[in-house]
Amino acid sequence: MIVFEVLGCCLPKPRPRAAIKWLGSGWGRGKPVPYLVYPDSEDSRKWSRDIAEAAVAAFKGVVDPENPYRGPVELEIQYVIDRPKSLPKWKSMQTPMLDTPDLDNLDKLVLDSLTKVIWRDDRQVWKQTASKVYAAIGELPRCIIGVQFTEELKRAKASPPEG
Repeated sequence: MIVFEVLGCCLPKPRPRAAIKWLGSGWGRGKPVPYLVYPDSEDSRKWSRDIAEAAVAAFKGVVDPENPYRGPVELEIQYVIDRPKSLPKWKSMQTPMLDTPDLDNLDKLVLDSLTKVIWRDDRQVWKQTASKVYAAIGELPRCIIGVQFTEELKRAKASPPEG
């Protein structure tokens, strides 16, 4: 398994929002037309770039970004979120985070950031483990990502031990 970490504030993938546009002119003569707004922020785009750059550095010589991996992938992610001031000091170790952002929204941004960089499509991820915790006292916020190519795992189990 190749493990790498990205320092910084873990951000979720912005979700599309429904909105209504009124077509036509004049009061009461318009027709409501629903559509989706895809919000995106500079912060989430920067976080996505940071993840992709860290992945390219970690997988240098293993995966060519011009020709991403095509087989099954196992993924482990831990989000270490900045510790709020309201968290008691007696909870000095990492503490499970039960607040927003939702874990699936955090995962989606990571998966999208690694798509076409490490693997061709995030459908290749067949096994995933994720957790989000508040940082311990003095610990920096970061995202720790572990990627295992399943084909390599099978080859490692099939080869005889060295020694």
